[in-house]
Amino acid sequence: MGAAQPPIYGSPLGLQWAVPFKLSPAALVEELLHRLASNLNPDQPFNLHADVQVWADGSGWLYWTFSPTCLAAWLDQLLHFPPRLLNHPSTSIAAKPAPAEDPSTSILTGIPFAVQYAHARCCSLLRLADRHQLLQLTDPNPLTSPPLWSILTPDPFPWLTCNGQLPLLHPAEWDLLTHVLEFPSELRSQRSQWPTHAWKGEPTDLGISVTQLRTDQLWRQAQGWSERFEDFYRHCRIFAELSPELAQVRLGLLILTHALLHFYLRDLLGVAAPLEL
Repeated sequence: MGAAQPPIYGSPLGLQWAVPFKLSPAALVEELLHRLASNLNPDQPFNLHADVQVWADGSGWLYWTFSPTCLAAWLDQLLHFPPRLLNHPSTSIAAKPAPAEDPSTSILTGIPFAVQYAHARCCSLLRLADRHQLLQLTDPNPLTSPPLWSILTPDPFPWLTCNGQLPLLHPAEWDLLTHVLEFPSELRSQRSQWPTHAWKGEPTDLGISVTQLRTDQLWRQAQGWSERFEDFYRHCRIFAELSPELAQVRLGLLILTHALLHFYLRDLLGVAAPLEL
């Protein structure tokens, strides 16, 4: 099976901001491209010209794709900074639940357990990987699941092969990776309920400022993550006979999936994120 192509991202920035800036959509994205080319950050862990391809079309859409080096740098930093809320850290921001429903008719029947099971399964696999010495956890037996498991080794994760490519061959791996990178946009898609999206603190510290989200929408998004994880683990074995580097890359994706499941359960929905079930 050949390697999949890196994902292409798109945003209708020209259409969204043309009126406030009094420019045509096409002129606005061309101005954005010009500013990107003239405002390079020399401290970033990748070279914009070499590692990020950005282009626009006449409709006002901006597109970009990233090199394996750029994706590896981004993924490795995500392993150190879990998503967090800019609201009060001890409260969830989901809308207050509706009155109790008959479980046989509830639209959420079975979803909470499926999401919690996926979370617990991630935790179990990470502790199993620690016992198999594929990675070393700082604390393999915490009392409660951390927002992000602390990893001693490998550091950094071997995201790239010796040829400088991501060793991802199965579509389930790319699907999980793509959705990890698109996670902020997934939440921001509820425009009426997400007023801002801010990066605060460290450059890759995902800080999210929100007001209120519908509980059923959050559960469905969390269910999507649990289903992606199940598909990934069904097709991409970790403890089979494969190279330690590939096993560690898959474990890296597993850690990021766990962090997002934990974020949905504890921070957004205010329910338990169990270590085991």
